[in-house]
Amino acid sequence: MRVYLDTCCWNRLFDRPQIGRVKLETDAVIELVAKTERGDIILLWSSVLDYEIINNPNKEITGAIMNVANVCKLNIDLTDELINRATMISTQGIDYFDALHFACSEKLNADIFVTVDDKLLKKLNRITTHVQCVNPLTYIIQGI
Repeated sequence: MRVYLDTCCWNRLFDRPQIGRVKLETDAVIELVAKTERGDIILLWSSVLDYEIINNPNKEITGAIMNVANVCKLNIDLTDELINRATMISTQGIDYFDALHFACSEKLNADIFVTVDDKLLKKLNRITTHVQCVNPLTYIIQGI
């Protein structure tokens, strides 16, 4: 199973979870990384993730995420084809960077696109594609 985590998911690893949803989502993302380390899933990476994470003003978090992201097996760089696809996706009211992430996940043949952004999930689930879009907690609970 190929899984693409958007930037929000990677950042969730370093949020300050107390209780409730943030803690559960953090635990779910940690479990996804653990599943990758066990060889149960393949986490995917893109140059869009590189760009957003490297531009995080908190360089300590940037370094930590990049260290954890070493578990990702496949990486994709932006191409004109991906940019064109993202432009088409963004016409559905989706933020351009989110559209870039999703276009990368499609091109990498992801089975699952994971985000903690409920509004983005709602919009992405209207797009006809082979990629299933879910919250990390949903992914873990449903055992997709």
